[in-house]
Amino acid sequence: MNKPIECLLHRDRALLAEYANVCLESLPDKCNAWSSTYRGLHKGRSICVKVWRGEGLVLPSQERTGFFRKLEREVLAWQVLSHPNIGAVHGLLFTLNNLPSVVTPYYPNGDINSYVSNNPCIDLKALVLGVATGLRFLHHLNPPISHGDVRGCNVFITDDGVPVLSEIGLSLLPTPPDWTIPSDDGTRWMAPEVMDPRSISSSNFDCLTTPMSDVYSFGMMMLEVYTGKVPFYTRRFYGRVVLDIMRGMRPSRPKVEACASLTDEIWHTIESCWAQDPLQRPTTESITSWLQLIIRSESAEYL
Repeated sequence: MNKPIECLLHRDRALLAEYANVCLESLPDKCNAWSSTYRGLHKGRSICVKVWRGEGLVLPSQERTGFFRKLEREVLAWQVLSHPNIGAVHGLLFTLNNLPSVVTPYYPNGDINSYVSNNPCIDLKALVLGVATGLRFLHHLNPPISHGDVRGCNVFITDDGVPVLSEIGLSLLPTPPDWTIPSDDGTRWMAPEVMDPRSISSSNFDCLTTPMSDVYSFGMMMLEVYTGKVPFYTRRFYGRVVLDIMRGMRPSRPKVEACASLTDEIWHTIESCWAQDPLQRPTTESITSWLQLIIRSESAEYL
């Protein structure tokens, strides 16, 4: 490990002065269009540090200040959440080159996709039920919280095999103009109303996400978990995915011999989440009830 980083003192609670002298691995564990996530070590404990990328960030600007403040608000809101299916967040720090970083626990089991790949006999229904339960918790808060980016890479598995939602609210961050603009990140899981230009504010580039758009994304995540493939995997370019979704097209059901675990009941649950009209989608309360009923019914068959 190398790359020691230090935290700049700040009055906000989200920023972690105690996380000075964190050491990061040389190469990131994963990257997307605008950030890199490194495994780090702090006082003998493994952590993850998500670092946003960009050029010229040392000089202050209105856009960067707005981004930092929004990031702080999202992390503070995430910090107070307490639920078995919600991942923890330790806080926020700035590196010496003034790049913002989010500090979270490190999960050796990885995300839900890698966990399922490494444990082919795992009960998929119990895993997706755990994710739905975490979403139900967020959606029943006052006011409700929308996760904004429900997909397999944002669901991690604890040492006890429990799925936890991470990256809460971070998809809603505005993108400063000198940063890389993401292309395919999240598109395949994104609800049609989020893609609609009328739901996007041109002033801060925020997309409008809701509990109902989370439900749509949850359906795509279920498909991802059961098939081991991203939604619309036959589409190479994300532009065609956007057109398909806006026209009401959805992924086809895999053949039974290719995915025997994807039963009629599970497929019905997935399809119901995909309704073009957000008001026609089930709530997370209904989804958790359905999944619990499916699990009980299958358990009764073996008695």
